[in-house]
Amino acid sequence: GVMFQSSTSGWTTAGLTMASYIFFDAGLAAGPFVAGTTVTGVTSSATAVIHRLVLQSGAWDGSATGYLALTTVSGTFQDNEALQIGGATFATSASGATTFAFPAGGHYQFINHNFFGSSTTYRAYGCNGVGPGFEIDENEIVTPILMPQTALGGQPATNIPKFIEEHRNYLFYGFPGGSLQHSVIGEPLTFNGFLGAAEFGIGDEITGLQSMAGAVLNITSTRETRGLFGKTTSDWEMKLLGEETGGKAYTVQKLDTIYSLDNLGITNLSRTDSFGDFIGATISQLVQDVVNAKKSLATTAVVNRASNQYRVYFSDGTALVMYSPAGSFNAEQSRTKLPTVHFGALKYPAAINRTFNTNDENGAEVTYFATADGYVYKDQVGGDFDGADITSFCRLHFNNVGSPGTRKRFRKADIELESSVNIDLKFLADLSYASRDTNSVIEDLTITGGGGFWNSATWDEFQWNAQAQSSASAKLTGTGDNIGFLVYNKSAKAQPFVLQGLTLYYEPRRLKR
Repeated sequence: GVMFQSSTSGWTTAGLTMASYIFFDAGLAAGPFVAGTTVTGVTSSATAVIHRLVLQSGAWDGSATGYLALTTVSGTFQDNEALQIGGATFATSASGATTFAFPAGGHYQFINHNFFGSSTTYRAYGCNGVGPGFEIDENEIVTPILMPQTALGGQPATNIPKFIEEHRNYLFYGFPGGSLQHSVIGEPLTFNGFLGAAEFGIGDEITGLQSMAGAVLNITSTRETRGLFGKTTSDWEMKLLGEETGGKAYTVQKLDTIYSLDNLGITNLSRTDSFGDFIGATISQLVQDVVNAKKSLATTAVVNRASNQYRVYFSDGTALVMYSPAGSFNAEQSRTKLPTVHFGALKYPAAINRTFNTNDENGAEVTYFATADGYVYKDQVGGDFDGADITSFCRLHFNNVGSPGTRKRFRKADIELESSVNIDLKFLADLSYASRDTNSVIEDLTITGGGGFWNSATWDEFQWNAQAQSSASAKLTGTGDNIGFLVYNKSAKAQPFVLQGLTLYYEPRRLKR
């Protein structure tokens, strides 16, 4: 695996440093092992600069074991040689020095958090399910997070965490086999039970970790959802939140609450009105047939916070988009009526396998995704699919205009929409549930968009000859019981637009026979 970083000249691997690591034992004193000092192997005469010191077990009385993360390595360190600083021996190497590297494959997960007191220690932490977890610090140095060479009680069989989260200043990792581990508080590289790290057995494969408001860590597995309550290792309490509601791997995301896709559909985890507890609810009843057909194809999910969307992607290139207009969800109401969420669908030229949503260096929300054909893209940028047209459409429900038993002669439809540029639309009208006894009406509409007001709109971002609110009229012909519309666009230049309203003109005719 290769890591890139953004620069003024584009994406580059320059400037990134993969740290080396060497295990040690028989540690006598920790004082001299500080970042920036030089360590020397007595037998090999190899030298390196210490970047991180991680104590994994024992004490600094000759029983300490752990590892050093190193930079600027010169020479080849040997196993079982004395490690010295300034001519004094402080530990013995328990391995040679190995340069950390990312294995091929994996599904990368990241968090950004400052575990320390300084304003300059805001760092990234990740995992990939095929190798050890890692830290990326403010100097672009990548340091592995390693488990002890000699396995301790509760230590996972392999150091390949699949899921990551920060909760109450602990770094949590979810491992295969249902093992949940957290670091020492404020020490994300240190998994030492004596110093405060801990391990939990979930009893099922973990599929997602999310820290929730109210000091609860949500642990989703394939069959159920649990919550870790409490503040520290002294009062952790694991509770079952959803006995039959779990989530598929990499579909668990946090928006206004926790959403995931499981065998029942799209579920959310909402706080109840009583005792501040939580309950799971299925909220995809309106599109359940689609969910049932697609759920086995799910690859990943992401949220878009600016538009309040939860998106699930599938291996056939499609995606299901859920929009939550309420901003929060009441679990008590969800048991008595259909949820107030809306659904849409997307289709991409290639299947999306990986996604990540975060803020960039300027605080703006950005989303990246990787496709099955080997490319990485920035989401919601531009108006085309790598030069190809984007097709979009919206089909509205059939409207009987408040009189289902009366036939109507339809004359005209006025459309209002919000668009930043000119846009061409096809406007299709179907009568009487698209009965074969009626004809569809298709109108080609060219709409001028991007209007604004002087001294109000942003300069060079509006058009002088455009209306403040874009509109167009479509002629309608025919008589029917009801009418439904399809709005269609295919373009490589159109920008996102919003349908704001539609005014329908018609004449009542006779009663339906």
